[in-house]
Amino acid sequence: MNDLDIEFEQLLKRSYLTRLYLFELLFVLMLWKHLSETSDNAFQNNKWHDPGREFHFISMGDCVDSNQVNFFYQSLDKWRKCNSQLNYVFYVDKSVLDQRSLFDAWKFLKLITNSSQLLEISNKNGVILDKIISFFRSEIPSAHEYFTPRDVSKLMNGFLGKIDGSIVFDPFCGSGDLLLAALSDGPRASKVVGVAQNSFVHKIAWIRLVVANASFSLFNNDEDVSGEKFNIIVANPPFGKTDFSRRSPISNEPGFDRPTIRGSKATYLKDIMEYLSSSGIGAVILPNGILSDKINYFLRKEIVENNLLEAVIHLPKGLFYNTRVSTSLLILNKTKKNNQTTFIDASKLGLRSKDRIRLLEEDIRLILNSYKNCDSQKKNWKTVNNRKVDSSTLSENGFDFQIVRYNSTTASPPRRKSKDILAECTSLDLELVEIQKKIKRIMSSNS
Repeated sequence: MNDLDIEFEQLLKRSYLTRLYLFELLFVLMLWKHLSETSDNAFQNNKWHDPGREFHFISMGDCVDSNQVNFFYQSLDKWRKCNSQLNYVFYVDKSVLDQRSLFDAWKFLKLITNSSQLLEISNKNGVILDKIISFFRSEIPSAHEYFTPRDVSKLMNGFLGKIDGSIVFDPFCGSGDLLLAALSDGPRASKVVGVAQNSFVHKIAWIRLVVANASFSLFNNDEDVSGEKFNIIVANPPFGKTDFSRRSPISNEPGFDRPTIRGSKATYLKDIMEYLSSSGIGAVILPNGILSDKINYFLRKEIVENNLLEAVIHLPKGLFYNTRVSTSLLILNKTKKNNQTTFIDASKLGLRSKDRIRLLEEDIRLILNSYKNCDSQKKNWKTVNNRKVDSSTLSENGFDFQIVRYNSTTASPPRRKSKDILAECTSLDLELVEIQKKIKRIMSSNS
């Protein structure tokens, strides 16, 4: 454990707050810190209105201990009055916080800020926020379904073509990972739009996008975007049934008492199809179960008959935090030029790490190159297994999207001749004899 990990463990032990309360407090403090340090240009351009330096994050250190909680509430209230968009994010229930937990959390953020690991980093607040989120994921296992790993986000963006200057929409944005990736990977979106699953993750996503200085619209209800159409959609709908926060733990604000989105995973896919514009393209992660089950037969049939299915990429098992569910990435394209679908088996790629399988940069390149250069006849051991399948074949197979149905011959290493294998075994036997002789000599000299 490094120094920050140790300090965080101490913060957890000392705080009277539950884990969720403490993390929401850290997120609110982080936003307060970021806005307090925002350049004057942002205030001059009317993006934010500064209530005065006496209400900045750093000023809490000048308060007498007994006044710190009151100063915190007063400062957030001032910021809310000057910036109406902060009304929800900066709303804190006064009956929840205690003096020690507040000051320890404030001091912890100052400690991270002054860490030697961050001295040379320009986007320091973004890095600090990522560090808090990594603690959050490790301490709240049920939160994992609202986060998409960075490598998966990068892979999904690679299938979307030129997104430079476009608006990217995520109807199940969780904590905002896919939206942030659209703003940072390769050609960047001009704006991102998302719908969060509940009030807690809505607050996290909102804060992350503000700290990233993004142009965005974030909603807590899909009715707010009903009837809208988008050219680019990315989505990783939640697989699990966890509803770890129906209500924002600290704010306890009735207006945001909304349950987590529930329903069939196929419903998610149907929603994405409806949001796509006439020239739209979408990338969506789904559990493999709905690719071949009887319940969703007619939905798959609709996708094929409308010629929307551009590609199916079978992903490595264990790619996502805290789950071993097998998943695939589906690419839907309203402007598809032929009736063929590319199937790619990437299930053997990736490197096992502490908590999940991770796609390396070379894995992502391999998958994208396989998609761009897919040959229905050629099997190359140096690439992932891929094949193009026409719509009539999909129909004959009951509109089954499982890749095993079409990649009947799995790519294998080149066959070796028997004499080459025998020669290698003989060479290894000779090496073993020499090693045994050396061991005997060493043992006899020491006796």
